[in-house]
Amino acid sequence: MKKKILSLIIVTLFFVITCKESTTEPEPEKINDKYYVINNAAIFVYSLSITDTNGITINGNRYLSFDDSTLVGPTYYKNQIDSFETFLPFDTLTTTSISYIRQTNHGVYTFADTTGFIDFLPDSLKQYLKADIDTRLLFYPLSTSQPYSVYTLSLSQFIIGINVIDVDAIVESKDSLELNVNGALTQFSAFKIKYDLVIRTSSSNEIIFTAYGCAVKDLGFVRWDGDAEVFNFLLNENIFPPETNVKMDLTQYSIP
Repeated sequence: MKKKILSLIIVTLFFVITCKESTTEPEPEKINDKYYVINNAAIFVYSLSITDTNGITINGNRYLSFDDSTLVGPTYYKNQIDSFETFLPFDTLTTTSISYIRQTNHGVYTFADTTGFIDFLPDSLKQYLKADIDTRLLFYPLSTSQPYSVYTLSLSQFIIGINVIDVDAIVESKDSLELNVNGALTQFSAFKIKYDLVIRTSSSNEIIFTAYGCAVKDLGFVRWDGDAEVFNFLLNENIFPPETNVKMDLTQYSIP
């Protein structure tokens, strides 16, 4: 139950997106070594499996695509559209999520809005809140053993200065993966990245959720595997049931 409540808290932090305006797509920055393809014509399909604590697995698919740019404050982001379909015993459930993503030579970032959370805080506490504007999904240049901060939300001068939420990543290794993609067995050279989501309810109590992503140059993530809470956080929406394991493998893609 505690994990379920914490999962809902995470969603609340990012639920309300404000100050957004659809605009003409800006001239993209030239990326030296990119591990995420963000353009309107790119389409990615992943197999999806969700396994609960009783070992019961629900299968499905994830469809990832992009469309025009959105201006959030002073920054342009691409619209990332995720559509998840899960095959239930007597039905197919489809859930769609829209997030805001950008890529520079320093990494890949998604917009993280805390407006919905801040509005519920008493005015006396808002002055103590410090939250990152972006979630840093990838840090460039990628290299083995490279750690980096993904996201932090803290009450820096309240409750003896604890971070309420910390998400940290480390590039653990560079591995060879074999996946059946576009109808053929394909070898990929991928950086394996570990993501730890830490939620602290006090200075001495914390809960840790972990997931792994495998990123391929000039393609993106070809595999995800880990706790649902991490993916719900990264997607800014409560897509997957709490206390489940989520696995996604790339099965099809098209990059014109």
